[in-house]
Amino acid sequence: MKCREVEKRLNEQWPHHRVRNDAALSEHLESCPECAAQAKRIGQLRQLFKAAAVDDTDGLKPMAMQQIEVSARLARRQAERNPRLLRRYALGTITVAALMVTTMLAPWRVDSVSGYELSVGGISVDLADDHERLCDMLFALGAVNAGVDVGVCDSSCKMVIYDLRTRDEARLVEAAIRNLSSDRITVDVVPVRRHSTET
Repeated sequence: MKCREVEKRLNEQWPHHRVRNDAALSEHLESCPECAAQAKRIGQLRQLFKAAAVDDTDGLKPMAMQQIEVSARLARRQAERNPRLLRRYALGTITVAALMVTTMLAPWRVDSVSGYELSVGGISVDLADDHERLCDMLFALGAVNAGVDVGVCDSSCKMVIYDLRTRDEARLVEAAIRNLSSDRITVDVVPVRRHSTET
């Protein structure tokens, strides 16, 4: 039997917990130290995986519950010395436990900034209508995902530039818009928040 065939057989037997009786395989392992070492390593791995599969978390309590129990034991000991403290510590322990349970079970809303928008007011109608020029400017500034929405136009227009990735990118686009516009414009950088709930 060749080493390559031995390696194949060892790999085929990997999911099993013990090596099948195979006379040819055993004979080769006795005569080839490299294959014997490989078989030994596979056996050690089997033992490690078997040991790792044991559930050793039975009876473990969360840290918050352990802290509550320790606090309660300390309160009882002190209360035994002073009976008036018993009521005070019992009430405190119950309050802390209730707060901890509420904190662990209540979902927390997390707001994170997912991008920025520019709200531009007072821009000229000519510039607002030149959509291609605005898109070319955004592309040249590296704001390749950004888009433009033109709103109400009378003597001047309102415009929103959206999907800006960072505050620096928004400030860069703001400077370019101010440079392109000869009119007095107002620009607000607005963070776009993504809401998520964590439990």
